[in-house]
Amino acid sequence: MKFHIQDLSRLSSDMLQGALLEHHVYLCFEDCRINVHCSHKELADNLIHYFSPFLTDGSEMPDITIQAIISEPPEFDRRLQVKTPDLGKIKIKEEWLDLAPNSRLVHKRLTGMAFVFGGDINLAAGPCLENANQVINFINNRFIAWKLNQGYLLGHAAGVTYKGKGMAIAGFSGMGKSTLALHLMSRGTSFVSNDRLMALADQTLHGNPSIFRLFAHRFSKEESQANLFSDLEKMIAGKHCLVVHIPDPMRKIIRHHLLRFQELMPADFDLHGASIGNLILTAGFLENRRHPDLVIYTFSKLVEVRGVVRPVINENYHLAVELEDGRIIEGQHQITGKEVKPLTVPVKRLFIIDREKNGREITVCIRNKVKELICNAELICYPMGSFYTSLLATLLPKGIGAAISQNSCPKVFIPSMGFDPETIGMTVMDQVLALLATLQKNAPDSGVGELLNFVIIDSKRGTYNTKPDKREIRALGIEVIDMSLVSKKSKPLIDSMLLLDILLSLA
Repeated sequence: MKFHIQDLSRLSSDMLQGALLEHHVYLCFEDCRINVHCSHKELADNLIHYFSPFLTDGSEMPDITIQAIISEPPEFDRRLQVKTPDLGKIKIKEEWLDLAPNSRLVHKRLTGMAFVFGGDINLAAGPCLENANQVINFINNRFIAWKLNQGYLLGHAAGVTYKGKGMAIAGFSGMGKSTLALHLMSRGTSFVSNDRLMALADQTLHGNPSIFRLFAHRFSKEESQANLFSDLEKMIAGKHCLVVHIPDPMRKIIRHHLLRFQELMPADFDLHGASIGNLILTAGFLENRRHPDLVIYTFSKLVEVRGVVRPVINENYHLAVELEDGRIIEGQHQITGKEVKPLTVPVKRLFIIDREKNGREITVCIRNKVKELICNAELICYPMGSFYTSLLATLLPKGIGAAISQNSCPKVFIPSMGFDPETIGMTVMDQVLALLATLQKNAPDSGVGELLNFVIIDSKRGTYNTKPDKREIRALGIEVIDMSLVSKKSKPLIDSMLLLDILLSLA
């Protein structure tokens, strides 16, 4: 029978029309209860036999309800998207169509089975008896999807346990995960899985997306100063849409800091484009006698940051650059091109000055606790951002380069995409050389491999001043990872989730 595809609810209703779901299978996987309603007794018996260790009486409300009906292979009146065969395979086995966010129709070409799922709808239809394994997989996948919504992570890995501890063996298909697991089992470990593992993410840290959204928000550059001031007052009153959903006591702390900023704000302060996070941190910095450690600690706890956040130095100094034409520019805001016109001459060097000493160039050293954190890092990332004032500025203090060279972990550089006025006339290779020069200034005996191992680029979708020369970079002994970093959503900038996957694979 050919079905008209309109929406998820209508499609599932049409496919279920006339089916009598009189045979039931009640399952309990850990804390998840699943009710499966079948059109035929033979199908229900097969499922009962397979899932016998997980049967329950069905007396409690289910978390998942699944319908499974035996029918002729369904057909559909719209073209479906073909799933590309796995590497080395040519046969097309599956096609699909997204019906709504998180809702999908999947059609198995070889068997004629169809699966519709999304929200509370979970339907398997077609020659189910001949393909009971696909119905079983559908039930398992619905359970996995439910677990993922509870905060679990799914990995393509084999797994074993030994004395209460687990070991995951990750790798692509055919890489030997199952073989290694078998060898480990011969040494006394217990089998968990040969292909997929689920692990519960750390539930002690929930994060606070409402605070994150507020901190990441910038005031409009087009609105009038009066309107922006009004928005600030709404935030202070707790009535702004970005503040109202933040729970107490965090909301009270944030409102207090915004009020302090308003009280300390110069009369001619321009709010256009101002970062709310920076306003709050500035108020905390001034209120805590200009000790950044205190305010960073407070707000790290507010947004429940994982790990430790430390300032490289705990003093109040300024940045300055010498341009290629000999001019000296003082102050980060004068260099970045965000508050004044962008630089038109390349930067020759970056340095730190002390304005209390008539703007004299100075050398500052990192503290032992900062050195210890660097030496114990699992991965060191030189991230995208304003090249001189955001990245190289953090590497200027004495001791940074030496601490990095002493750590054998992977070191990764991610060149920025888009227009960065601080890198005028610079190629990615020029940035690599400037990065290494900054690090080697305080660690002259360190080799390239001790300071930088990888450069991550996207040569197909990335926008750089010039196309990165991979051979030139590799000639330094640095590996270039050329992978997809830009998505449709993030274009022309880097998609943080794509980048995160790559960084986690290196750590």
